[in-house]
Amino acid sequence: MTPEEFFAERAKEAPRFASSECARVFDLWLQHLGHPSALDPSPYAFDSDAEAEVFLSRLPLPIMVARAMRMAGYRMTKAPKTGDVGVIAMKADDGIMVVCAVRGSRLWLFRGDKGISAAGNYARVVGAWSVAP
Repeated sequence: MTPEEFFAERAKEAPRFASSECARVFDLWLQHLGHPSALDPSPYAFDSDAEAEVFLSRLPLPIMVARAMRMAGYRMTKAPKTGDVGVIAMKADDGIMVVCAVRGSRLWLFRGDKGISAAGNYARVVGAWSVAP
C-alpha cells in the first residue's frame, strides 16, 4: 500500500485526537509497514490530547519525536524517500505549524485537526527517518 492509499483509508475514519492526530497516524504508518511503534514503548505515549499537550508544553515536537524514534531503534536520513517519516514545518495562518508526516510520492502527508493534508516543497524537513521498504 502506498502512503497515498494509506492516507485515503485514514480519511474514512473519524480522528481519535485533534491536535495530536498527526503523531498517531505517523505511528500507525510505522506499524502498517511491520515496524514497531515508536510511541508505545516511549515515555511520550499518550491517550488523549490533554496528555499530548502536557508533553508538548515540556518539549518541542521535533525533539520528542527524535527521542522516541531513537529509543525505538530508527535511523535518521538526510534524503527521505517515499514511505519514510519525518517532522516537517511550514507556514500556517497563525504562525508556523510543525507536524509528523509520511513522505508520499510527491508530497508530505499528514493528518491534522482539519483532516488529511499535504505539504509540498515549501515544507521544511526538521528531521526524517528511513522506514520505507
